Amino acid sequence: MKTHTLFFTLLAATFAVALSGCDNNRNKEIIAAIEASKESAESVKLLNDIKQAVSLTYRNGEAFLVMTSDDVKYMADMGIVCFTNDLPPILAEWIGKHRVILNNVSTNITDPKDIEDLRKIDDEIIALKKEREDQIAKAVLYANKIAQEKIISITKQIKDYEESAAAIPAIEDSYKNIVKPFDDAVVEYEKQIEQLEKEIDTLNTESLASINSVIVNENLKVKKLEKTNFFKHVFDYHTLKTFQLEYSDLFVAGVAKKNERSQKLDEHYVLQNIEKSLQGNSSISGFIIANFNKYKNLKNTLNQIENLLEVKKSEKEKSLIPWKNRYSIKDYDSWSSDNAENRLTLSKLETELTSFQEGGDEIKKLKSVYVALQSEHFNGKLTSAKSERAELIQKSLAKIIENIYSNAAVDFWDVLGNTASKVVRTGSRGNFAVPASTKWVLAEKQRNNSEHVVWCLRVDQDKPDLILSNSNAFLLNSSTDGQWMIGFLTGKLSLNPLK
Repeated sequence: MKTHTLFFTLLAATFAVALSGCDNNRNKEIIAAIEASKESAESVKLLNDIKQAVSLTYRNGEAFLVMTSDDVKYMADMGIVCFTNDLPPILAEWIGKHRVILNNVSTNITDPKDIEDLRKIDDEIIALKKEREDQIAKAVLYANKIAQEKIISITKQIKDYEESAAAIPAIEDSYKNIVKPFDDAVVEYEKQIEQLEKEIDTLNTESLASINSVIVNENLKVKKLEKTNFFKHVFDYHTLKTFQLEYSDLFVAGVAKKNERSQKLDEHYVLQNIEKSLQGNSSISGFIIANFNKYKNLKNTLNQIENLLEVKKSEKEKSLIPWKNRYSIKDYDSWSSDNAENRLTLSKLETELTSFQEGGDEIKKLKSVYVALQSEHFNGKLTSAKSERAELIQKSLAKIIENIYSNAAVDFWDVLGNTASKVVRTGSRGNFAVPASTKWVLAEKQRNNSEHVVWCLRVDQDKPDLILSNSNAFLLNSSTDGQWMIGFLTGKLSLNPLK
């Protein structure tokens, strides 16, 4: 504006001299005005020179954050640390120094109170382990006692069964000696019965063939017979009337002679499964009479042997009565079945006895159960004590590390303070000026909403101004209570974005 005013003043004076031809006094005034204007122009030039010199010495800047609502919050009264040296190597040296300290932290706690508390917990753990071992040993002894009692019981049972079984062979032998003659006779009778039944079957088969031969050869109008078992013997105590009623539909062979006194029939022959129409055939009747005599003889013999068989069985049972009385046995078959069951039980008892002896499955199970009960009781207490111990160590070591972090934070600012070239503060609108020779700046701001903002920024020498904003903030939205630099030690922060 001043340059523009001087320009317009000189221009007006020139026009005044040319048009009015003023007198000398007026000329003097004009010349004085021109001289004054020359001095003013030199002042402007001097101011510009000063400004240029200042711009070569300092770099202006502004610090602000743009909120999500697009409001701009200026970082007023914020300290900015300036560095003329390269900052990452300085930080790298600080990181290396304190990481060595962290790596050398021992798992041994150092706090006297924590050491005493740890000793008490260790003593408790030792006492619990000893008590657990004592109780486990007692549990093993108790399991052995139970197993021994079981062994005694099983051994007694085995002894009783063995004593009972020892008498069995003699009883068996006496039984066999008694029944052998009867059993041999029964076997023989049964063979004879089997043979007679075969002969009767053969007689029936032959009779069927002979009757069918007559039917065919004599061209009788009767179908050939298919069923056997013809013979049915009717004894003579039947009256004539009864006979006629009972066997009216059966084939009858032979002559019935009437006995006048008893009105009974003499012996006669009756056949089943033969057409009654064949009754008058003399060939068949003669054949039937001949074969029936054979059948009768076979049947009589069979009946006699069956009777003898029953007699032998009865005699066998009677001969066993003294034997049953002597040994208190009601029935041999039941007694023999009981013996077999007893032998099976004895075998199971012997197996069970082995399992309760040392090294057996049952004694192992007993020990496992009782040891597990004791272990479970003490393991809970030991787990609790060990957890308490680990928690104590963790808290104690955490205090050591927290102290290291606190010292590292103090050392961080000491190192940067010794390295910094200048510290400037921002104005009310976040404005500031840093020396032009500044290569790095470091600034932090803890806002009222607990946001912690850090700028660790390389100064771009090609740009006239230095802007600190969201886009180049090194750390945003962190509530670290002023120890944000510990992130370099824990790995949460890296020097890579700074290089």
